[in-house]
Amino acid sequence: MGVSVPKLQFVILALVGALAFPGQALAQDRAGNDTPGEWKVTHFEPYGLWETICDERKTGENLEQRCYVRYVEVFSPRPNFGAAFAFVQPDTDNGGVKHEYSFEQGTTFSPDGFRIEVDGKPTWSFDTGACIGGTRCVLLGPQAADVAAVIGQPAESITFALDFTDKIGRAWNLRWESGKLADAIADMLEQAKSRDLL
Repeated sequence: MGVSVPKLQFVILALVGALAFPGQALAQDRAGNDTPGEWKVTHFEPYGLWETICDERKTGENLEQRCYVRYVEVFSPRPNFGAAFAFVQPDTDNGGVKHEYSFEQGTTFSPDGFRIEVDGKPTWSFDTGACIGGTRCVLLGPQAADVAAVIGQPAESITFALDFTDKIGRAWNLRWESGKLADAIADMLEQAKSRDLL
């Protein structure tokens, strides 16, 4: 007997939650008590697709805190699992924020396959040849500032357009509505500042 679709979706979401939010799945024991050394959420706010999260963990006498914006899309279930991850964090080295977009090994982007469209028009694109290992795309300094300028403008629609072929040769066209990403980042930075992380 096969696994029902709702049950399969639950299993996939649980797996993605554990991958995208490392440590959180084990942050409490069965009695609901905090597990030392694991991450505990202290702030959570959704902004459309995007989520602003702050969490903390205590190891010995040290308290480690972090704040970030994330989005995770599972675009293909098992057995050919595929997911894309987006994280935005404070960039204390360069000022502003750091964007990181991660994809499965074997991902091959189309020409201009990583771009932002404003009201349906390509407005910004990223050279995916600069992605680490072809799968981890990091935007710092001026590149992150360019993204901030694009997503911060008034528009009917601001969308990340991701066109690529996965590790088994299937073509994908992911579209991430990003009109609320600027608000999510602003919240994340405010929360980080209140925790002396900036």
